[in-house]
Amino acid sequence: MLVITENRRQLSALTRRYVEAGEREGWHLLLSFAAIQEGKGNWYTLRTAEAASILFIKTMQYSPIVLWNDAEMLTNQRLYTVKPNNGLDALALCGVLNSTIFACERYAAVRALGRETAIDVEVFSANAYKTPDIRLLSNRDVEVLRFAMRRLAEREVHMVVEEPLMRLGHAAAVAYAATTPISQDVWPRE
Repeated sequence: MLVITENRRQLSALTRRYVEAGEREGWHLLLSFAAIQEGKGNWYTLRTAEAASILFIKTMQYSPIVLWNDAEMLTNQRLYTVKPNNGLDALALCGVLNSTIFACERYAAVRALGRETAIDVEVFSANAYKTPDIRLLSNRDVEVLRFAMRRLAEREVHMVVEEPLMRLGHAAAVAYAATTPISQDVWPRE
């Protein structure tokens, strides 16, 4: 994707050719771009570069996590941005969205992908989620959530798969799984 912030008269020759190629293809006539033009913007300016504090992963398997975006990364079509309403503590909200109870909510209202515990969250299902209202919590509980989320966001992330499996081929991994008892001794640190 090309993000252009300049006015059309200020475009470089290469960028101008890129925009003109899009116009030859008729991209500027599409409904998604027409709304931008009505607001007197350039059709090729898709959005301003604004990062959200919380990123919600569209497709996941096993661990439904929500990311604290302190690096201010921009999203693509595989991530949803979550922007808390004014006055709502973003870090505490991110903590709630990473809770076990909200993980259950995610699995209850989504489309399974045909792989073990893999889910795909669409916008309509995300909008229908029942989310605990942190405005009803005490200040102390909000601080506990903030502390827990900060620790979660700042910790070192480890492998999710057992270390021996990372070095094995498929047949050896199947043999390992068949002969290794399931216990906390073999669980990955994550």
